[in-house]
Formats: sequence, C-alpha cells, structure tokens
Amino acid sequence: MCIRDRPSIELAIRKIISDTEVEGIPVGIGLNFGHEGLKGIRLYICMFQPDGDIIANLCDSFFPKTSAVVKNYCHQFEQEFGKFKDQSVTLGYDFAISSNGYLTSCPVRFKAELGCFALNQEQQKKLPDWFDKQLVRLGIKNHNLDSDLTSMKSSFPSYIPQYSTIGVSDEIDHLTLYLEPRA
Repeated sequence: MCIRDRPSIELAIRKIISDTEVEGIPVGIGLNFGHEGLKGIRLYICMFQPDGDIIANLCDSFFPKTSAVVKNYCHQFEQEFGKFKDQSVTLGYDFAISSNGYLTSCPVRFKAELGCFALNQEQQKKLPDWFDKQLVRLGIKNHNLDSDLTSMKSSFPSYIPQYSTIGVSDEIDHLTLYLEPRA
C-alpha cells in the first residue's frame, strides 16, 4: 500500500506501526544527513518476542520479492543459535529523499538486526563462521571475513558480536556484522 508520488510518509508510518503494534514498539528514528542536507530517515522497531516468520511477514508488506530471503536468514540464525531472545531483534524501515525533494512515501529498504549480544560466549565464537556461510549462501562476492577479522585484531585484540543484519529492498542490499571492539 505505497503511494510513490505522495509527498508524505504518514500513511506508511501508520501502516508500519499498525503492522507491528502487537509484535513490537517504535524505539527510535535515525536521521541521515549528507552535504546537501537530510538524505533519509530510518524508523526502528524493537520486537517483543522475535520470530523469523513474523519478521518475514513484516518485510513482505513492502518487499515481497525478498521476504523469503529474510525469513531464511532468520531461520538459519535460529537453527544455529536457538530461538531469538525477547527484544533481541530490531527492525529498520528506511525512507529516502526522492528526486522531487520529498521523503519517499514508502520504505526504500528493510533491515532486520539480529541481536548477537544475547548469545552466550560459545555461540559468539561460532558467529563469524556462520556469518561467512551466509555471505557465500547469499552470493555476496569478494569477501574474506576471516582475513578482515584477523586484520582488525591488530587494533582490537578481541571483540563481542553485537548484531548480524540483513538489509533488503527488491534485492539483497547488504549483510552486516556489527562488532564491539575490546582493547
């Protein structure tokens, strides 16, 4: 239900809040600025009791072409690490500034941020290998996660995984592994 030529995001925001009101709560708004001013807005929703099927259904509202990919990513995470802990998943809905200078009336990207901070130490040790397998499975080319993590250890000898994120629009946009460095 997106009206791409309407210069208001009110309807999309209402739909997101309505769709997620049983499953989560809005917890933040991110403002993205560039040299020309505001470039976009991200609405964050924290899920009360996250579940891969629910996450995929919420993605499907705006990005039906990629909701199955999101669902599979979430299910792969749950298979490896167990069910999501309460309030360990945050969803992000990105709105961009269109060529006419208005915010798009529909999200241009959906993100599911899976909270790795809720994993125990043994699970956190397995996370880089799992994430690397996801990069391969989803066809992300030119990555060398092991080498990148080894290189990072010269500055930060250890780290704690915080989030494993998938971002989609009508195709996979990105996978991100957020780490909290420890000196």
